[in-house]
Amino acid sequence: MHAQTNSTGFCDQCAVRDRALCSTLPSSLATAVTRIARSRSFPAGQVLQNQNTCLSWFATVKSGVIKLVKIQQDGRQQIVGLRFPADFFGRPYAASPALVAQAVTNLELCCYSRRAFEQLIQRHPPLTRVLLCRAFDDLDEARQWSLLLSKKSPRERVASLLSSIARRLAQSPDYERALLQFDLPLSRTEIADVLGLTVETVSRQIRCLRSEQLIDLKGRRTVFVPCLAALNRVADGDEQ
Repeated sequence: MHAQTNSTGFCDQCAVRDRALCSTLPSSLATAVTRIARSRSFPAGQVLQNQNTCLSWFATVKSGVIKLVKIQQDGRQQIVGLRFPADFFGRPYAASPALVAQAVTNLELCCYSRRAFEQLIQRHPPLTRVLLCRAFDDLDEARQWSLLLSKKSPRERVASLLSSIARRLAQSPDYERALLQFDLPLSRTEIADVLGLTVETVSRQIRCLRSEQLIDLKGRRTVFVPCLAALNRVADGDEQ
């Protein structure tokens, strides 16, 4: 189940307006994108896309987190990506989706009709450039995760993921110095899946980071990062 509203008025209150796709477009083109936008909400756990069906829309994530999952032929599943607020979700011109997309948390999306959005791409080269730059950013991120999984220790992997999520979800003008707070969108099992670790190893590393006051926890989901620079040093293996 999902709720839907039209675009009238919601752009002015959009929390990701200054970071989303529309923020980098010329004003006339941003207005054209707004005209085809609709706000939709989905509950946590809702499957947005499976490997057999193409969506009839694309979206900007306004709030919440989406996980992208690859299902192998033998049925095993692997989380291969996450979409955070301000991220673009969807793949224009794709004949069929390669990944399953599921809401990890409750979601608020700004959705665009596939047909109308692809027509805008054809008519407006600046939109093509923006999407291409975001695709390159995704490729860079995939390379970083490849490095993380192949070279980093379990401690560094967990610190890297927490640092990445903190930057995407915590609201602060000064990430390096401010006390950051966010709700962890992934369960321990999902973190283990993302990082190629066991649940026990993930829990042990989180306890270690907490005991060293690099993070703090309230319950199982709310995370506090007192100094992101210190957490980044752990993530980079630079603790000298």
